Amino acid sequence: MSNIFFHSDYHFGHQKVFSFCPQTRSRWDNVDQMDEELIEIWNSRIQPGDTFYFLGDFSYHRDEEKTEKIFKALKGQKFLCVGNHDPRHVRKLAWSGVFDYRRIKIDKQVIILHHYPIAEWDLFFRQSWHLYGHVHGRTPLPDSWKALDVGFDGKFQLPISFDELQEYMLRRENTRKDAPEWIS
Repeated sequence: MSNIFFHSDYHFGHQKVFSFCPQTRSRWDNVDQMDEELIEIWNSRIQPGDTFYFLGDFSYHRDEEKTEKIFKALKGQKFLCVGNHDPRHVRKLAWSGVFDYRRIKIDKQVIILHHYPIAEWDLFFRQSWHLYGHVHGRTPLPDSWKALDVGFDGKFQLPISFDELQEYMLRRENTRKDAPEWIS
């Protein structure tokens, strides 16, 4: 059986990511080392039949051949939610789908995918979740148990599966103090 995974903001080939994310990127000496280990991180969780929603900022490499080589080394059926660091040659790779905003449904759970955090999204009042990246672990939104930064520099250093996400969101829902009764 295949699994569904989410993650974002690998920034393959992006030297400046070291300076604005030192807490998660300082373990690497250079971009090549970071790229190699990020490929290992991806492939440590993803199998060929799995589905992977990558929520933006895939590669900053100007070298299109290097970007394509990285892409081909990654397992799974890959979807790209376009981020602000995804140039044209990244969007033209052999993704199974490329989009800016997407509503998906897994089992009965509606999930809104976007690179950027959104304060209120489609079906917000119907128990949908919103997954995003871009913020590198900073929390730009008022605390909401229904929105989650799935970026590499946030809570999750590994891609998160739908099953893990479901468990995590249920724990958040059960301990939330911010939601008024009418949201439930």
